[in-house]
Amino acid sequence: MNPAEQPSNLKAYFEQALFDALHNRVGLPKLPDVDNYLVNLMTGFLREDSLFAIRDGHGKPVRRIVDMLEYGDVRLKASSFEQERFVHRHIGNLLLFTSGMMPEFLPKLGLEPIGKLMSTSSWLDPTHRGSESYRLASLFDYDPFSSEARVLKTLSLHFADYQYGFGILRESFGGLGWGILN
Repeated sequence: MNPAEQPSNLKAYFEQALFDALHNRVGLPKLPDVDNYLVNLMTGFLREDSLFAIRDGHGKPVRRIVDMLEYGDVRLKASSFEQERFVHRHIGNLLLFTSGMMPEFLPKLGLEPIGKLMSTSSWLDPTHRGSESYRLASLFDYDPFSSEARVLKTLSLHFADYQYGFGILRESFGGLGWGILN
């Protein structure tokens, strides 16, 4: 994007850059609800505490995906089904954003065999896990979550395409991810 064409505020800049990456370069259909969701995701993740919104019982941020998954299951550490939804939505958001914008950060999320939640010989694949987490969150298709459920279902079904779009977006930023995570 030419500096003369850049909008005056960051959200508008993200809207233009995301639109170019997803629609002009990847060829994804224009879905305003999905586009708005992703722009809000990007602006929300400007704050490091938003990246690690899941908290343990002591209020400390949960930083590994395997640990987040425990907080996304009422049979383990989730206190409600709504918490399950929140955690899976967050995992989908985090993996879409990091795997596209900053893939070098994925090991810091502890992407490793996850023991009791999956076979110990399985490796956590960010594309599969992100898509699955969005799918699980999209199952909450009743009010007040119904409109967002449709967005999450779209992101689940086309996770790899949106992930690729975020990779293109990263390139448009000069290949730099978010510096707060280094």
